[in-house]
Amino acid sequence: MLSFLGYHVGENGLEADERRRILDRAYSGRLPKVNDAQYMQGWGELASSARLRKMAESIAAFCRNQRRRAPSALSVTDWESDLDYLHTRYYVGHYDFVWPDTALT
Repeated sequence: MLSFLGYHVGENGLEADERRRILDRAYSGRLPKVNDAQYMQGWGELASSARLRKMAESIAAFCRNQRRRAPSALSVTDWESDLDYLHTRYYVGHYDFVWPDTALT
């Protein structure tokens, strides 16, 4: 979903302010229909804990997967920065689900 919305990180990715505009729209706006109904249900309602959780878990998973391949990649830095943004902007003081970790276990 995030890629479909134009969210890209790393060397050929977007600058932080543009990535965050996309993340803001993904959290607060209507999402385009991508894949099947079950996939769309996984994204929850707009501006909901389910939506934020899906976004955060997706980005954290992307980060962990990249860290296994190339720990120092710029994409890892970008994803972690964007997770911090989402955490501060939408999570703190609003939700209590466990925030995803990007560390390899």
